[in-house]
Amino acid sequence: MRLLTDNIRRFTDEEIRFTSSLAEVCGTAIDNARLSKELMQSRTNQKDR
Repeated sequence: MRLLTDNIRRFTDEEIRFTSSLAEVCGTAIDNARLSKELMQSRTNQKDR
């Protein structure tokens, strides 16, 4: 995850913690989407047998 600003600045500890938490939630969402897709493909493959 990359944060960009128009001006050079230092992020506060609170902003860094928030961004880290947001990145973690996004990563979990990506993992869940991948696992859901794999599960759906597995179910489709089982029906085809």
